Amino acid sequence: MTVRATRARILTGALVFVSAMAQGRASQSESDGKTWLEWRPEVQNVYVAAYLIGLQRGFLSGCAASPAGKAKFNLKDRPYPLDACVGQAPEYSKESTYYVEQLTAFYRDNPKLRNVLIRDLLGYMADKPGLTAPEIRDTLKRLAAE
Repeated sequence: MTVRATRARILTGALVFVSAMAQGRASQSESDGKTWLEWRPEVQNVYVAAYLIGLQRGFLSGCAASPAGKAKFNLKDRPYPLDACVGQAPEYSKESTYYVEQLTAFYRDNPKLRNVLIRDLLGYMADKPGLTAPEIRDTLKRLAAE
């Protein structure tokens, strides 16, 4: 897929998401899970891709705005001043379809947990800790019991 086609898909997804919010479909009175399961797979894919791109860009922008990001350095310097900050960014090494499948399985198989936010589930799915839908369910149940 070309960069132009990817950008068009992300823009389409963003417009769909904003439209859903304007219609109250993504309001606090309704759960993320219910909304997620109502979306077509292509909208889910665009949402996840846009989320992951936005998260990484936001993290890098935050690091660049930090004192380490504004520090002058020589290219021969190792480690670079930004390395420590950038190294804290969550990593998502799988294809976006993997995350879509895990989100769908989680919300489909756990109707009582549909109020868990998409962003929280994606946080559990980052390479660290790298949990699957069933592992997230077990973790949330364990945390609720504590």
